[in-house]
Amino acid sequence: MQGDQKVNEGLEVGFEIELGEKVIQKSMVSEKTILIKKQVQQQIDEFGSLDTTREVGGVLLGIPEEGDEGVHLSITAMLKAKKTAANKTSITFTHETWDQIHHEKDILYPDLKIVGWFHTHPGFGVFLSNYDLFIQQNFFNLPWQVAYVVDPVNKETGFFAWEGEEIKASHYRVLDNGQEVLISLPLEERPAPVNSAEDDGHEKAKSSNWYKVMLIVMALLLILTNLHRIEKPEIDREQQETLLAKERQIETLLAELNHQEEKVTSLQNETARLEEVVNQLSGEYFYVYTVMQGDTLWSISSRFYNDPSEHEFIMKLNDLNDPDSLEVGQDILLYKKGD
Repeated sequence: MQGDQKVNEGLEVGFEIELGEKVIQKSMVSEKTILIKKQVQQQIDEFGSLDTTREVGGVLLGIPEEGDEGVHLSITAMLKAKKTAANKTSITFTHETWDQIHHEKDILYPDLKIVGWFHTHPGFGVFLSNYDLFIQQNFFNLPWQVAYVVDPVNKETGFFAWEGEEIKASHYRVLDNGQEVLISLPLEERPAPVNSAEDDGHEKAKSSNWYKVMLIVMALLLILTNLHRIEKPEIDREQQETLLAKERQIETLLAELNHQEEKVTSLQNETARLEEVVNQLSGEYFYVYTVMQGDTLWSISSRFYNDPSEHEFIMKLNDLNDPDSLEVGQDILLYKKGD
C-alpha cells in the first residue's frame, strides 16, 4: 500500500493515514467475536480461485459493536481490490485501488465501515508475512480491524485480530441466513486431521488431480508387469506376446492421460482468464445492491434512476416474477447509469 489513503475508519469518524505512520490504540476490550456472512466468504473464495499465479485481495465491510463482553464484529460485505500491483508473494494497494474501493463503498455500502482486509497466499499457507504485518500495523490498526488470509490452492483460511498491540490468529464464526454453520478455531488450536482421506474438504481438493492418481496406478502396473517377466524367464512365446500387448496398452493409456492432463490445464487457465475478463467487464456496467429495511423495487428505481418505472427492467435483470418479493438482506443486480 502506498501514499496517504483513507483506509482507517473509527467508530465515529474517518481520518487519513500516511505510509509509515502508525496509530497505536489500546484495545477497547480484550475479547472479540468475529462473524462473517457465508455469502461473503464464498465470494472471497471464488475471487481467490480465479488467479492462483499471484496474490489478490480487497477489503472487508461490516459494523463493529462494543458490548460488555467485548467487540462484536459482523462482516457482511466485501469489495475486490482492482488495479493492484501484485505477484506470487505480495500485493500492493495503489492510489487507484483505494479510489476504486472508496468510490464503490460510497455507492454500494455507505452505512458500513472498512473493518479489515483480505488477501490470498496461493500455495503458501495461512499466515501474516512481515510485509502483511506492516500493512496491518499502518493501515488497519484500529482494535476491531482484522486480516483474513486465504490459500486457494490448499483450501485453507484464517483470521488475524488485534490483541492489545499484537496481531494474532483468531477464531471466527460463519453465519448462513442468521444461523451459525461453522466455528473455526485459531490456526495454532486446530487439530490435525485423523484421516485426511476421509476429510470431505480435502477430498474435494484432491478430486481435480484424479488423473495424477491414474498415472501412478498405471506406472505401478507397468513395474509389476516387468517384474513378472524377469521372475519367470521360462514364460512361453504366447504369454510374452500377451504381456507385450498389455504393456503397449498401458503405454497408450499413459500417453493419453498425459495428453488429457495438458488439455485440462490449458482449459483451466483459459477459463480463469475468461472469468477475470467477464468480472472486469461486468464491474464496468453492473453492481450488487443489498436490500435494506423499507426497500421496494419502486423506491430503488426512484432512488437510483429517478424513475419508478425502471423497476420492470430491474425485475428482468434479476429474473424476478413478483415485484413484492424483495427481502431484507437479499442481493440484487443493478446497472450503472451512463454519464
